[in-house]
Amino acid sequence: MNIKKVLSNIIMVTSLMLLTACASTQMGAQEEREVELEVRHISGDVMVFQSFEWLYDWSEHVVRAEVLSQRVDLVDIELFPNDPYMPMTISTIRILEVFSGDLQEGDTTEMWQLGGKYDGVDRRLHVLFSRKIDLPLGEELILFLDVDARDSSLPLSLTSTFQGTYRSISSVGRADSDITQAYYEGTLDAEVVFESVSDDNPLTLTLGELMRITEEDRNRRR
Repeated sequence: MNIKKVLSNIIMVTSLMLLTACASTQMGAQEEREVELEVRHISGDVMVFQSFEWLYDWSEHVVRAEVLSQRVDLVDIELFPNDPYMPMTISTIRILEVFSGDLQEGDTTEMWQLGGKYDGVDRRLHVLFSRKIDLPLGEELILFLDVDARDSSLPLSLTSTFQGTYRSISSVGRADSDITQAYYEGTLDAEVVFESVSDDNPLTLTLGELMRITEEDRNRRR
């Protein structure tokens, strides 16, 4: 029997076993080092609009739109000096009808809201903003939108975090390609109510009120 050969094989097998054990230990350590989910609750005072005229005047765009998709990005919004990066829920919307502003029917654009759950490789952060509302995917909404005064290239935002979103005609069981035309043709009643997506909103928006404010705004701009 070749003693040297036997010892060499034993050493090789032992080395392989040690390498396998080390690899398993490293994999276990990586699993243990999985990034933990940080959860933050944010609340704050927001402007409460007492009338739709006021909300309308403060909005850069008032549109009927459909929410096509959503994602959450980690964005430097300089909200907190020690940790400026916050999750932002970014919704892609398709414009169906324009009441105010320079967006066009058929346009696709983005809007963002503070808060959401960000799952990244190096960081996982879920921010719950007390005034954030969830925009229902695939649903038509009446949106009151604003632009960032410092950088107009940024996504749009709701003029009011909880007063800027209303369910469109789908809330009463029908959908029209142009509710303005349907209103003036008399096929839609002025008392149709657009339900607020937020339960905290004290305002009630009717089709007649939306049409009245839109007409007054267009007359002022002529």
